[in-house]
Amino acid sequence: PSSHLSAMPPKKAAASSHPPYSKMVIDAIAALKKSRKGVSRIAIKKYICENYSGLNYETKYKMFMAAMRNAIKKLVAAGVLATVTPQTFKIVKMPTVKKPKK
Repeated sequence: PSSHLSAMPPKKAAASSHPPYSKMVIDAIAALKKSRKGVSRIAIKKYICENYSGLNYETKYKMFMAAMRNAIKKLVAAGVLATVTPQTFKIVKMPTVKKPKK
């Protein structure tokens, strides 16, 4: 009875039209860096919304904010970002990009 279900190909996720949130957060902080004070979440959000298309910020506000918050949390845990105040962040070390071996 369920043989017709197994013949269907699995659905693939649509390719996103923007880079990963962690890269967007790092780019935003690098572009907006303010000496010792760091960059606020609001400024990061504003920069990302202005510079990256395809985020559906207006229609998927909660998903966007959760993804941005999780990206910041992971970057702080990895030691890439430092928390200046509970809502402001600065880059401690730039992440290294692994080059493929030939």
